[in-house]
Amino acid sequence: MEINKNIVLWKTLVAKKKDTTDIEKYFSDYIQNNTKFSLEYLFNLIEIEKQVCSVHFIPTSSAYNHIGETICITNIICTDEEYKCFIKSVAMGQNSFGIIKAKTLDETSDDIKQYLENVGFSVKEIYRIERP
Repeated sequence: MEINKNIVLWKTLVAKKKDTTDIEKYFSDYIQNNTKFSLEYLFNLIEIEKQVCSVHFIPTSSAYNHIGETICITNIICTDEEYKCFIKSVAMGQNSFGIIKAKTLDETSDDIKQYLENVGFSVKEIYRIERP
């Protein structure tokens, strides 16, 4: 719950043009230690369960800066070999953390779509996932 409070506080400080150094350090530490969502979790949710989900990014993260506060993910982009590895990892109950590339149907700029599909984002930059 503290992450939610700090996001609200950060938005307030930014709006009032106040110093955000301490809270940005909190976000940086949070991202570094964040194991809330794994690659396998997202893969299972989106590719196996066939669910669409809204991914919310931690302010000041690379994903937040390039993609925005939130984006709806419809598909994971991976090679056939990566797909097989994900299936095996999910079946074994593994949790790994890294970069994931995805597709969206959100009405957003082509630059954001290209960034999402070609660069992707770290799952450690996610603080919340919403699904229908």
